[in-house]
Order: sequence, then structure tokens, then C-alpha cells
Amino acid sequence: MTGQADWTVNKILQWTQQYFAGKGLETPRLDAEVLLCDVLGCRRIDLFMRLQQELLPEELKRYREFVLRRAAWEPLAYITGRKAFLQWEFKVSPAVLVPRPETELLVEQVVRLVTGKSLSQMEKEAFWRKKAEEARTAAEKVKTLSAEKIREETDPEKAAAWQQEVADREAVAAHAAEMAGPASGERTEDRGPDILDIGTGSGAILLSLLKLIPDSRGLAADISAEALAMARENAEILGVAGRTWFLQSDFWSRVPDKGSTSWCPTRPIFRQRLSGHWPGTYRRNHGLRWTEGLTDWTPTGKSRRGWRCI
Repeated sequence: MTGQADWTVNKILQWTQQYFAGKGLETPRLDAEVLLCDVLGCRRIDLFMRLQQELLPEELKRYREFVLRRAAWEPLAYITGRKAFLQWEFKVSPAVLVPRPETELLVEQVVRLVTGKSLSQMEKEAFWRKKAEEARTAAEKVKTLSAEKIREETDPEKAAAWQQEVADREAVAAHAAEMAGPASGERTEDRGPDILDIGTGSGAILLSLLKLIPDSRGLAADISAEALAMARENAEILGVAGRTWFLQSDFWSRVPDKGSTSWCPTRPIFRQRLSGHWPGTYRRNHGLRWTEGLTDWTPTGKSRRGWRCI
């Protein structure tokens, strides 16, 4: 990627794919597209509409820096500074582990245990709740308008038509509400569970659970101040900072009244080695220490109920 050649999107993607393949990367084309999208500020699908577009000198310089970092097996998420997890995007840095797709299964299982519903079912209900709210708003507007029209209308048939319009709108709203099921806030307990996330990192697990279980609260614990700062930033972005507390703690050492916690999810500790691209805390400590530390947790307190999810 040197010299005075004109580097179009198509040409630079082909070159980078071959270069990454030679470095042994598993998904060379995907990696090339993700990095170029970050440089150009577009979606992957947009690249196919811009194959003959030439990169500007500053774009080429930035892309070259990204390519060199990826060729050294630095994770894509560290290069772009973000990682998709479920339906959200989390900011990440070398101070935290990159959220992995299989960790989404942990979140899904916790949600199922708490709510009795799968993520797909919850997404469907959320869709219908939105439609129900829109339908109720439309019905109220038509009802107000029809009341004025009926008072002024002298033709019985036209007045009846307005009444029917109101009835139809209300029926649509009722159907949408039925499809949505019970409101998420209708619980038999006073509020949702308290969730403790040991080694929270970017906060992907805890913050996703707080988004999916609106009446829950969470404590994010991590030994790294940098990781907690990243998790706090993600909590603000996702709008759950008001239900999240952050604590710098080595496992349980500073966690108050750990027995009152209902759920203790944490990410699997055995990861694929990525040429030393691990947060410093994880490089310094043997992985088994994580397992040993987590087994110290036992639910106590008045309810004596709790789950440890790993």
C-alpha cells in the first residue's frame, strides 16, 4: 500500500484481503471491510456502491495504520474502539476484554431465568408495545377530533362514520396491546433482581441485562479503574447509568453484603490467545484464580436465593 497508485475501494479491499490472508487471519475480507468502513464512516453494504471511489490521502494514511495493527493480530474491536453485543454497541479499549458472541448466550439464559422469556420473545413484545402506544395515541387524536365533528355534523350517516372510525382505531390499539402481552413492569416482587457483575470490563453483560430487565439494578465490580471508566461510559450511552453502581474491587474484597445479590453473572475466563493482546490485569494473573475467586460466592441473607452464572 505504497507509492503513488490510485487506491480505489475495490482495489484496496482486494490488496488487504490478500495481505491479511498471508498473515494467517481467519476472516481477511471481513476484517478489511470493517476497517475501511470505520475510516470512511459508512456501513459495509455501502462499500459495494463505492467500489470505484478513490481514497483521500488522509483516509489512506489512517487505513494503513489500521491494517498494520490488524496484521499484528490486534483485535478489530481495539482498533475501531467498539464492539457489537446483542443489539447494542459497546465502547472497548485494551483495558477490557472484547465481548464475545458466545457470551450473549449467558445474557439470554439469565433473562430467561428471570423473566421466563427468550430474547426473541421479548423483542417481539417490545415491537408490539411500541405499536400499541402509537395506536393508542392515534386513537385518542381521532376520538378528540370525532367528538368535535359529531357535535357539528347534521348528517347521521357521517356522524356514524366518525364513531366507527374511533371504534376501529381503539380495536387496533387493543389488538396491539394484546400481542405485546403484560407490561414488563408487572412483577410479583416489589422490584427486579439485584445483579452483581464481577470483572465487568466494558459492562456488556451487566448493562445488557439492565436494558432487558428494566426494573433491575446492577453493581459493576472490576479491579481496573480504566475498565470501570469504560463501563460507566457505556452505561451512560445505553441510558442505564441511573440503575448502575461501579466499584473498584478485587473479586469480593470490597463488595458490600454480597449475600443480598440475586444474580452473579460473569464472562467465561478461558479465551483464545491473541498474541498478547490481553488487558494487563488478565496477563498478570493466572486464569484459574478467576474460577477460584468466583466459587467463594454463596447466596445468604433473608431470602437465601441467588444464582451464580458463569
